[in-house]
Amino acid sequence: MKYERNYGIDLLRLVLMYMVCMLHTLGQGGILGVCQAGTVEYKAFWFLEILSYCAVDGFAIISGYMAVDRPRKYEKLVDMWFQAFFYSFVITMLFTLAGCNPVWEKADMIRCAFPVTFGKFWYFTAFFALFFAIPILNKFMFTVEEQSAKIAFLILIILFSCMGLFADAFKTQGGYSTLWLIILYCIGALAKRGKVFEQKKSFTLIIMWAICIFWTWAHTFFREMSS
Repeated sequence: MKYERNYGIDLLRLVLMYMVCMLHTLGQGGILGVCQAGTVEYKAFWFLEILSYCAVDGFAIISGYMAVDRPRKYEKLVDMWFQAFFYSFVITMLFTLAGCNPVWEKADMIRCAFPVTFGKFWYFTAFFALFFAIPILNKFMFTVEEQSAKIAFLILIILFSCMGLFADAFKTQGGYSTLWLIILYCIGALAKRGKVFEQKKSFTLIIMWAICIFWTWAHTFFREMSS
């Protein structure tokens, strides 16, 4: 079976990667923390933050949307684990030896040596579980009928996205959980199976996306003023 490359998806991946960098710059970089609430800069930077919220979610949805029925490459997961181990354990050890991290207790060393077990990197920990769940999920995704896929897609959106606006009833932890990553994978796969996006014009999808961004941005500041 020949798999054709989707250049639109490739472009989306590049945009999402840029958004990930933006999230880390604004958050871990400390920009949001030093901006005074209510200022133009504060609102502008928070708009960029909200604009990029979908970055990590987008990668999970793409994984489901582009899912194929072929053997899993376990060497890819092993390679990713060693990368996580390098940044968690090796880098920390080097900084400790250089005197930049004077206190590195035995318990911390063990946690760094097992990045998945102790959740050092939340996304990789969630992806690790998703990786083994994918073959089981695909058995359903590749056999479900188009109409059933649309219904399942809508149910997941309502249960895990719309209801999540009010309370974390299903413990998705604000998107930082294995369950949420699995849900996103299913949403992507069901969207492809049910031809959800194929029946919509690109302009319509962009307008819907823009409305969601501005609504979230406005809701964020309204909630701040209310509190």
